[in-house]
Amino acid sequence: MRRWVPELAQLPAPHIHLPSEAPRAVLERAGVTLGSTYPWPIVEHAVARARFLAVAESAVGPAGARGR
Repeated sequence: MRRWVPELAQLPAPHIHLPSEAPRAVLERAGVTLGSTYPWPIVEHAVARARFLAVAESAVGPAGARGR
């Protein structure tokens, strides 16, 4: 990740995959400014996942019901 996204190279490991959820002080120490040096997220993962699961369940039924 650090090699391919140098903007995040200074972020500590616990925050490198979700910089938008890192504390402001951590971002500042790493030189990351969301919306300037690194973009804000385009998709809210939790919202997109919930929407997909609802659509998938309506199309194929509940996940636990498959293969019965």
